[in-house]
Amino acid sequence: MLRLAPLLACALPALAACPPPPPPVEGPLRLTVAAPSAPAADPSDAPPADGALAATLPGDVEVFDLGLLGTSGGLTGDIVVEVASGLGALQVRVWGQPDAVVVLWRAVSPDGAAVVDDTEPSSLPETHRAFAQGFPAQVFSMNRVFASPQSGAFLVPNTPRVSAADGTWRLVVGHFTPGSEAAPTPAPLDRPVRVVVLASPVREQGSLPLNLHLTGARGLTAATAPDDSFLQDALTVIRQSYAQADIEVGPVSYQDAPVEWQVVDLVDDVCAGGELFDLLRTGAAPSLGLDLFVVEAFTCRIGPSEVGASIGGLAGGLSGPAFVQGSSHAGVVIATGFAAGSGTRLGTVAAHELGHFLGLYHTRESSVFGADPIFDEIDDTYEDAASIRDNLMFFAVEDSTTLTADQSAVLRSHPLVQ
Repeated sequence: MLRLAPLLACALPALAACPPPPPPVEGPLRLTVAAPSAPAADPSDAPPADGALAATLPGDVEVFDLGLLGTSGGLTGDIVVEVASGLGALQVRVWGQPDAVVVLWRAVSPDGAAVVDDTEPSSLPETHRAFAQGFPAQVFSMNRVFASPQSGAFLVPNTPRVSAADGTWRLVVGHFTPGSEAAPTPAPLDRPVRVVVLASPVREQGSLPLNLHLTGARGLTAATAPDDSFLQDALTVIRQSYAQADIEVGPVSYQDAPVEWQVVDLVDDVCAGGELFDLLRTGAAPSLGLDLFVVEAFTCRIGPSEVGASIGGLAGGLSGPAFVQGSSHAGVVIATGFAAGSGTRLGTVAAHELGHFLGLYHTRESSVFGADPIFDEIDDTYEDAASIRDNLMFFAVEDSTTLTADQSAVLRSHPLVQ
């Protein structure tokens, strides 16, 4: 998600609070995952690799490699997850064809609720439709998910409004060719996808290892970074922000990245993709963790205007894939030029983009999407205009690094938080 210069906030109507989520399940994580038996998949038509899952993962994260799944009407059959106890969240990792988009099309919880729905809400404003980029039903579900080009990682639950309950979960993955201006509705793509499901347990606290990739922007290298006050001030902000969620950020590793990546060219008019994906594919840190790339600036044109300098950072996914390196979506990129010499500002941008990678949405989207404001689905970010803005996940850069209790729970549910 973009991090832009501040824009005007809008008033937010008060909404009734929902009941608190149930207490965590005690005991070990126990579950099984079964792939659908049909439709059949042709191995010769398998999607290309977009990053590799690490061979060794933390012991309390369960991995279910479902292999190649066929699609019919762009959809797999039901992936059945039987949860006995201890689930914190599932991350559904999908690899599709290079020119396709993948999405978690539907997720049904044990009580029969479609927490990721495939039925579009009624009377959805056109601005919301545009924001959803072809998948309004999924984007405006209780458990919001965004489609992702070629590969993606989808977190369930990603809001405390959805309980990680014991019982039978049913998941369906979608595979589509993206819409265009002439044909805005995505079209089903009946070619195989590869699916891996990760399951992580309930966590009341954890740690988040960071792998810093330094392009030489602002003179930062693996040798100088540990003693550089600008970068260390940024890391202090990140640590303090995530301490609110009982997440200790570290250990931090430093490695050099090619200097040609100091300026990252994004696709014009959308200000995403392009060289961002190429840079993220270079991530090959020596240890498991979240890859954070430090560049000087982005470039992107919207119409006649160059707006790259107003972009402080971008996350490769929402959520981003856990324990995958060399993927177009595996990491976060931040720009030192946007920080204007302030390590605090750089750290705020980085903490925000890491939040996206771990599954958090903006408390409110930019007014560029129209007069009908788009808010987060997390209940305790839904209070009033001041609290929406006074939060780390407000769409524009502010001084606040506040996280709510429910946002903190989402952060801890991502498999990368150990």
